[in-house]
Amino acid sequence: MGLAPGNDTGGLDDDGFTGRDTDLTLQGTYPGDAEALNIYRTSADPRLREGFSFEPDYFNRGALSTGDAGKILEDLNALGAASITLNGGMLNGAALGGPLPATAFRYADSDSRWLMAAYDGAADKTRIVQLLVDVRSDGETYARSLDAVDAEGNQVQSKAAVNAAWANGDRAAKVANRDDHNDYGVAALNGYVAGQRTQLVTSLDRTEFGGNPNLDLRQFQHTLSEALPAGGAIFSVRAVDAAGNEGTAGDLRVVVDNQSDTPSLTLVNPPVDGVVSLEGRAEAVVDDDNTDARSRVILFDDLDGDGAVEAGEMLAETTADAGGFFSFDDLDLGTGDRALRVVAYDRAGNESSASDALDINIDRQPPAPPTRIELASSSDTGVLNNDRVTSVYEPLSFRVHLADDANAGDTVTLLQNNTELAQTTIGAGARQQGVVTLTLAAGTLSAADYDDLNARVTDASGNVGAKQVMPRFTVLDAPTIRGGITFDNGLDSEGRTLRSTDFTLKGRLYNSQDVVAIEIYDDLDPNNPIGEAVIRPSSTTYWSFTYEGQPYADGTRAFRAVMVDAAGNRSEPTDPLWVAFDSTSADPSTNVDASTNWTTETPADAPLGIVLQPGSDNGLSTGDRITAETHPSYRVYLPERAEVGDTINVYQNDNTSSLLGQVFLSQVDISEGYVDLGPEDDGILRLNGSNYVELEIDEPETNISREITFRTTQAGTLFAVQEGTSHDRNLWITADGNIGSRVYNLETLTSEDLDLTDGKTHTVTFTLGANGGHRVYVDGVLEINGDRTHSDYDDDNYQLIGKSRHGGGNFVGEITSYKSWHSELTEAQAKEQSARPAADYDFVFPAGSV
Repeated sequence: MGLAPGNDTGGLDDDGFTGRDTDLTLQGTYPGDAEALNIYRTSADPRLREGFSFEPDYFNRGALSTGDAGKILEDLNALGAASITLNGGMLNGAALGGPLPATAFRYADSDSRWLMAAYDGAADKTRIVQLLVDVRSDGETYARSLDAVDAEGNQVQSKAAVNAAWANGDRAAKVANRDDHNDYGVAALNGYVAGQRTQLVTSLDRTEFGGNPNLDLRQFQHTLSEALPAGGAIFSVRAVDAAGNEGTAGDLRVVVDNQSDTPSLTLVNPPVDGVVSLEGRAEAVVDDDNTDARSRVILFDDLDGDGAVEAGEMLAETTADAGGFFSFDDLDLGTGDRALRVVAYDRAGNESSASDALDINIDRQPPAPPTRIELASSSDTGVLNNDRVTSVYEPLSFRVHLADDANAGDTVTLLQNNTELAQTTIGAGARQQGVVTLTLAAGTLSAADYDDLNARVTDASGNVGAKQVMPRFTVLDAPTIRGGITFDNGLDSEGRTLRSTDFTLKGRLYNSQDVVAIEIYDDLDPNNPIGEAVIRPSSTTYWSFTYEGQPYADGTRAFRAVMVDAAGNRSEPTDPLWVAFDSTSADPSTNVDASTNWTTETPADAPLGIVLQPGSDNGLSTGDRITAETHPSYRVYLPERAEVGDTINVYQNDNTSSLLGQVFLSQVDISEGYVDLGPEDDGILRLNGSNYVELEIDEPETNISREITFRTTQAGTLFAVQEGTSHDRNLWITADGNIGSRVYNLETLTSEDLDLTDGKTHTVTFTLGANGGHRVYVDGVLEINGDRTHSDYDDDNYQLIGKSRHGGGNFVGEITSYKSWHSELTEAQAKEQSARPAADYDFVFPAGSV
């Protein structure tokens, strides 16, 4: 027996679900000996109740699953969802810290969805799980968890309170399908089922069920005269033979469902370029294996506001999943105002009421870029508040000036290239002023020059405007001390001087740091400087300070220097220079004047100049400038105005292209009045263009660093990884004094505006790796910045110093240091602004050899 065609409405015409409750027609077949047909109806009897209870050990893994199949509630004999009433149960899960008793409330007017609510006093929250409890077309009762919500406070007061909490609660909670997992789920369930009663509907004789010309042989039809209540019923037909015997029953399960739950509709993300994504929930089902039983959802633009789908209003159609969830992804709705709604058709074919209207405005016009970006004066620290030089130790505030079309509610984003740094929403006050301020915490940007910060505006419709790039600015770390302080007027072997005023202190800076002041302190007042040093105008490397104040009393004093950069950062003090002021001591600086007198080391025809160093003026007599050494040492006497840091160049001939050696003067040299220069024992590797150094070192192809300190007056090659005719990682000095670097086989780069052939000492630091790419620093300044992170040349068992097949001829000049690391130095380490790891190879060059 079944329902006649047209009576079984919805997705399938044979599942027993119908939206009709009147004039339902039953049809079936009867046996040939039937003289009468008795039709019975079994329906729910609310006067009878049968309780049920499902404890935690009943559910798989201790909690009711969210899976499509749900969980069969065995031995629960229900005709339909309307026959089932839940009282409560238990929630459990790791988020709760223990089981909580729960109370069941119907969800809105649904006959199959329930809200299981429990108050969690420890968290002062109401925990809610929505359940679907329904009867499948095969008569089995199934239950499945659908979703979870947290609500503040105790809302377990009434159906209205719990439904409101469900609508407005925190949906971050998730259903746990195990009671030992995070979040929580339904761990126990209890309630009751309405009893059943069976009544004779009608008894048909042969005149009422046989001989219908519109039916096949031995088929019958019967239309019910009474309206059926919503819910389930079982119809049975039994044939009666001539002797009055009733045969076996033929059963038909019918569920009358004449209402559909109102679906919801929400916007997933704001419209971007007219494209939107929506999601919502319609009626859930337990017939997960019957896709035709799931809700069919229609999206429409309610142009006239009547809540009905009319011609020209339909936009899209989809089918909800078994849990009732549906989505419309990436719909292009053009531009303008939209009043979006959905209606749903359930398994019985009922059309739901339309969802609440979702009003959106689709705007595809991107906003204009900000007009400019600047450092706030409070963040432009240091000497000036408008030089775009600031400290890494202070929060950085940026003022973004808005274009005329920016509106309150739009979002302003500050980025470095495409990486978001900060974001703010334009308020009414900021819109009126035309500027917003975004602040980064101290240290967000490391010390460096920046020309890649930009800002853009995103409007309320999600349109992203073009970027405005901020002019270049500099973030400085605290200066790093280089060495200590020297007493320029000379100290005796016990550190004493008779000069208690009119003395000079000197020191050296890292020329890659923006130091603008050097403050000098003594130990009498470590908080207030005794004066400020002068940075030599001819060199940003050296400084001096002459004290001309009140003479110091006899005794020992400590002097320290503090470097101040353009951002106002202050270095740590230098190590103390201890000076013993003693009015009874001699002044060692008078030794300089003594060098002008005739001695065997100072020929009368050259009282100031260059002579053989006494150890090299050998033979029968000294002072005759005759030596047996092919590479002798020399002594150079200094003029009166020679200072620490001055350079002594020694040439072989009367020109400046045959440099034998170079020395920077130290305090000891100034005190003694001369400096010795020994080509064979001064720790310098001198290369004349015909020789070079070969090292048998197999280094990795990435995450490597090397550093070479050299001095030259002409172009030439510094380094290469090379075996046979193959070569890589070349470093060379160009004819115009720049540095070149090549990483096989895609990247050859050259610096600009350098003068590395000036005969001065320079340090080149090369790094290659995943963090910084292909970089070359010169004297602590980043001069080459490439993208290559590794070399493709792996046949690299040898390294050459002073020679390369790429970049020109062999190196001519002096190399004082070579170091290499099998790791990539950071920028701060390359600039010697932070401690370096120990080098894997660190060579010195005694007696001109490795």
